[in-house]
Amino acid sequence: MSNTEIEKRFYVKNRNALIGRLKEKGKKIYENHQIDSYYTPSHRNFVEERYPFEWLRLREQNKKYILTYKHWYPERVKESTHCDEFETSISDKSSFVRIIEALDFKKIVTVDKLRLAYSIKGFEVSIDEVKELGTFVEIEIKSEYNSIDDAIMKIYELAKELKLNELPKNHPVRTGYPLPLYRKLYESK
Repeated sequence: MSNTEIEKRFYVKNRNALIGRLKEKGKKIYENHQIDSYYTPSHRNFVEERYPFEWLRLREQNKKYILTYKHWYPERVKESTHCDEFETSISDKSSFVRIIEALDFKKIVTVDKLRLAYSIKGFEVSIDEVKELGTFVEIEIKSEYNSIDDAIMKIYELAKELKLNELPKNHPVRTGYPLPLYRKLYESK
């Protein structure tokens, strides 16, 4: 399960109060600016799906680049439960972009966010200030779990302990940040 990611997003009602609870219960692990560029192959456009289940992301943070491929399960549903996640470092961004463009991939959306992350009891809890979308909390399980359902239950237990509110079932950010930004850019025209 080392390449399996399980995470959920929540509202931030009072950022300062939440930071106080995070400081009390956990340890700050980093704070940075992340610029995530999402790409899709032209021969199999990921966003043609009503509910995309694949993402290819190039993340820029602290002058470093990380390429990530995510495949969400179950496929083609409004809200997936988990994903396979594969990452590798990219040492030369401009060469990478030239390669991916030569292979007929195109950049479809950029997610620009400030992230403040804490480690708490086997979880990474991040406060994300996402340009054009707002402020959210993402909880990702980093410890062992018995099943996907068990991991999700543990995430919701921590969210309750941190006094976080679940996003409504129809909230676009429940599925992540790139899709609502993509729809805002291209489907509102």
